[in-house]
Amino acid sequence: MSKIQFLAKALVKYATLQAASCPYCGCDRTTILQWKHGIWQLRRCPECSLKFRFPKDDPKESAGFYQERYRQENVTDLPGEEEIPSHILENFKSSGRDLTKHLETIRAIIPAGRMLDYGCSWGYGVYQLSKAGYQATGFEISKPRVEYGRRNLRVDLTSDIDTLPSKAFDGVYSAHVLEHIPEPKSALAAFQRLLKPGGKLFLYVPNCS
Repeated sequence: MSKIQFLAKALVKYATLQAASCPYCGCDRTTILQWKHGIWQLRRCPECSLKFRFPKDDPKESAGFYQERYRQENVTDLPGEEEIPSHILENFKSSGRDLTKHLETIRAIIPAGRMLDYGCSWGYGVYQLSKAGYQATGFEISKPRVEYGRRNLRVDLTSDIDTLPSKAFDGVYSAHVLEHIPEPKSALAAFQRLLKPGGKLFLYVPNCS
């Protein structure tokens, strides 16, 4: 999606008086913390303290957008299939997703077990988790990326979160995904369902500033 298209969608949401309520708890008393380019707002909820971008994304619109149109440099772009051996050889460094540092944190808390990579794109994190000795599964909303990862990395990926068994995972890993979800409560509910009692959540999100 181009910046002009993104801007046009934001203006339409202003024109149609989209509610500035919290996308997590529904509180309608959110306040503006700062503006970006005079169009987008960073708002804060006084009830649950969530900070979120306004205008907000529509869940159905977002689901369609992340199928094929979402682009974030090499992190999401699918490399040529002939590039996969070199990506593996260099531990996915050129893809921007060498998980060595994150794996050190995970190993210190969960030395072994079953892990879910939530929002796994084309599966490079699942591949690295598997190589590190974990029984790894990935969830990704984009079906083309799931199909690509299954075919080229031979990893266990799904685009349907409901097919994953409850209370089955020792840990859930999710890096820079939660901020893309229009209804974050649904993701947190999924984490709660999927984790074993005492399971651990490794959640990485950017600083809102």
